[in-house]
Amino acid sequence: MVSDGRTHYHLLRLLCVLICFVAWNLQARVGVVRTLDGRRLSGDIVLTNGFLLIVTSTNAVFENVAVTNLLGATFESENGAGNDTAKGQGNGLLGYYYGSTNLTGDVVVRLDETMDFDWGSGEAIPGVPGDSFSVLWTGEVEAPASGDFTFFISADDAARLYLGGPLVGEVRPGASGSEVSGPVFPMEAGQRYPIQFQFLERSGTARARLRWSGPGIAKSVVPKDRLYGKSFQEEHDSTAITNRGLLATYYSTSDFRGRTLSRVDPTLDFEWTSTDPAPGISRTNFSARWSGLVKADYAEEYTFYVLADERVRLWIDDKLVIDRPDQSWLSENRGGLPLAAGEKYPVRLETISRNGTAVAKLMWSSASVAKTNIPVSHLLPSRPSSRQGTSDSRDKTPPGILLRHGAFIAGTVERATETSLRVSGFLRNTPVSTLNIARIVCQPLSTAMAARLVPGRNGVLLAKGDFVDGDFRGIENGQIKLNSILFGTRTFDAKTEVLAIALREPGKAALSYQIELRDQSRLLSQTIAFERDTLLAQDQVLGTLRVPSDELAELKRVAPGSPVW
Repeated sequence: MVSDGRTHYHLLRLLCVLICFVAWNLQARVGVVRTLDGRRLSGDIVLTNGFLLIVTSTNAVFENVAVTNLLGATFESENGAGNDTAKGQGNGLLGYYYGSTNLTGDVVVRLDETMDFDWGSGEAIPGVPGDSFSVLWTGEVEAPASGDFTFFISADDAARLYLGGPLVGEVRPGASGSEVSGPVFPMEAGQRYPIQFQFLERSGTARARLRWSGPGIAKSVVPKDRLYGKSFQEEHDSTAITNRGLLATYYSTSDFRGRTLSRVDPTLDFEWTSTDPAPGISRTNFSARWSGLVKADYAEEYTFYVLADERVRLWIDDKLVIDRPDQSWLSENRGGLPLAAGEKYPVRLETISRNGTAVAKLMWSSASVAKTNIPVSHLLPSRPSSRQGTSDSRDKTPPGILLRHGAFIAGTVERATETSLRVSGFLRNTPVSTLNIARIVCQPLSTAMAARLVPGRNGVLLAKGDFVDGDFRGIENGQIKLNSILFGTRTFDAKTEVLAIALREPGKAALSYQIELRDQSRLLSQTIAFERDTLLAQDQVLGTLRVPSDELAELKRVAPGSPVW
């Protein structure tokens, strides 16, 4: 009777929470909450007036956590998680990358979460050159609401967008960098429509972006949860592109050429002794590439093991950790590197088969993890679009502005004067006085390069590592103006020549909370408060900031004087 009473009590509390979700239309985010009294709660989190509301994943009951008892909260970024009915279940579009400008020849396949790329002059994907390449993103787009939608494409050099079949937008080579909108496209809520986005790069910098607007949707990048990877090509097929596992692309030859089949494999634990890897792919002559993300639970050195009987290579965090030569006997190879708890790292595994049978197994271990196959819960098939286009962008500060008290706002500064500027992203509608800015980051900035910003010196840090002293005069049409004592007025290209601009030294704020956003912005606040789906932060420079709950990545209480840069 006691057990039944507790079950009924828990079910009643859960029912109350679900009613709240529906009646108040609150946005739920999967995450973990830590409290000052030592509790760790995981589950669906919503922000409501005065407190965090959590449906715990362990016993399906709710907990209220007031600000006064909040130590920190971490929010997962996977779309479609939790009880947020406004989200879809997609994970991006299949991207077919060709080393030619006409979508033909050898191809590398990746599942891209969004089409929002700025590769600069670097390579778009390993195995494809940075110039003279093309990409076909293909799949389906799902409407979150019924009504008229408009799609926008921008590219440098050229692009085409096909929606529902017909061509609806085109950026011609002579109009590089411009944005083109298609005609109004009526869509029904929950229905999926075929979409293909073609991109062509000849030389120089490469950029591609797909955005939309529609009922209740401001003009924005089409999110991954509304995109579903699917191929419409006869030569390059796909099947079962799900949200967990690694994207597997099987080639009909042993040199990553010919026909392909892409799917998601939940784990890598294969012995093809009497069966073929996939329909139309013979176990006696094929090659395979798995790609996506792997998530670590512990901040430890992880060892990765690959069991194979022929050539195999494994990259973790874009570092080659296993490189087995072209041998024809079964052996286990290993390699390792330290990983951070909760981080997701790019993973890529390649193998070939020429000798009748094939084996491919991927395992891992650490001080806290016994040697085992990497579980499906720790593998994701897609990779986020990096607007910086660098493989190590997670280790770099993205473009943005560092305020004098230590807060950082991610975004691009398109135009600035000596007195004020505007930055895209979170503060796109708010002008910021340059008196409140310590640094402007123009390109992804590594810790090593940031160390070249000498205290007390104003000027620009160049991409090649040199520092030019001078007074900042503004940014116009992508050109930075600097008044140099030695060289007079000089201009530099913000996107290629300059990493950062130093205006003054950053100080330390008397803060109580650090708030990290999904775009890598880092806000500082002495006090916080919760409203419906919103966090209110009190910034000593910017005033009251309203942060939507779906923009939050992490919230933590910090000690005064803690380093923030």
